[in-house]
Amino acid sequence: MATRDRQRVRFATASPLRSELRSQVTGYFRENGLTPHATWGFYAKAAAVLATAVALYAVFLMIPLSGMTLLAVAACFGLAQTGIAFNTQHDGSHGAVSQYKGVNRAFAASLDLLGMSSYYWHWKHGVFHHTHPNVSQYDGDVEAGPLARLAPWQPARRLHRFQRFYLWALYPWLSIKWEFWDDPVAFLSGRLEGRRVPRPRGQELAIFLGGKIGFVLWSLALPLAIYEPVTALAFFLISQATGSLASSTIFQLAHCVEEAEWCVPPAGEAPLELDWASHQIATAVDFPVSNRLLRGLLGGLDRQTVHHLFPQVCHVHYPALSRIVSEVCARHGVRHRSHAGLWGALRSHDSWLDRMGRPTHERAQLADDTCRSFTPASRKRSSEVSPSGYSVL
Repeated sequence: MATRDRQRVRFATASPLRSELRSQVTGYFRENGLTPHATWGFYAKAAAVLATAVALYAVFLMIPLSGMTLLAVAACFGLAQTGIAFNTQHDGSHGAVSQYKGVNRAFAASLDLLGMSSYYWHWKHGVFHHTHPNVSQYDGDVEAGPLARLAPWQPARRLHRFQRFYLWALYPWLSIKWEFWDDPVAFLSGRLEGRRVPRPRGQELAIFLGGKIGFVLWSLALPLAIYEPVTALAFFLISQATGSLASSTIFQLAHCVEEAEWCVPPAGEAPLELDWASHQIATAVDFPVSNRLLRGLLGGLDRQTVHHLFPQVCHVHYPALSRIVSEVCARHGVRHRSHAGLWGALRSHDSWLDRMGRPTHERAQLADDTCRSFTPASRKRSSEVSPSGYSVL
């Protein structure tokens, strides 16, 4: 994939929408005597999720497990790890937990205990993805290699006809790939998703190496010292697959769905058509869940629009801020995209995989039914990307 390391993508001049969003959100915190950082409820939930993961791991080590019992404990342990990633490291990596950098870095480092580098996550997710979501050659989160076609600009291959089936079987193993391949390759090559990134040094290097060593010790070495290899490896693989399937799917539901828009930057130094805030709203889709347990596990990721507009705000504030965003968007004639819960988002993602798996001529026939506009002014419809650079096909 070609890279655009030297070219800077510029957004259009900030619109009144962004100014009002900032004003309304600032007013909300001031009027309610709140800070945008974590509440005691956040810390209680983080502690509960961590305690659950530790308890499940202790059960595995101390009580002989086999059959369905092993499967159930391993699967629950995998979901508990996902809960840690969603509820502690994600907020920490965005600086949303506390006003103190050290506290945020400690929460972010919980990802290293799970085997994945928080340092490279910051670059991949916090820098590359959040700055340019769904932008060609800038958002590496939608560049998943030759086996997946997630964006309109990616080349179509025959095998993509079946991606709506086989990608669900690959999602469970992405975390292992990340832990044992992606992070080491990025460290050794000094490049991440085709771009140069500085290698970790000092404290960051210690966290990176310590996390990798600690993960191997607790996830593989200790279980192998207690159990037969088959049992130890089964617990590891089941927990990894469960957690990876959950996390991979949730992150896909925010952007790789039919309602999200996509953008190819214009040639030269011309800015994008949209300002930063409008772009974030156009490329994110919410899926608010009603189940309290599931909502707590997701750590606010079901309200992606708020998260992309205010990533340094703790996720416990997202429900209230989501209502503000919806009201402001309505006043400015901007569409705030949202699915009717988790199942609607899952169906939309599956449909998107199917759509992207079709040959170009088949997708072109669907253009009139699928191209949408989120601005008051209508855009010309196109089977690929409009002259403005945006498309939802």
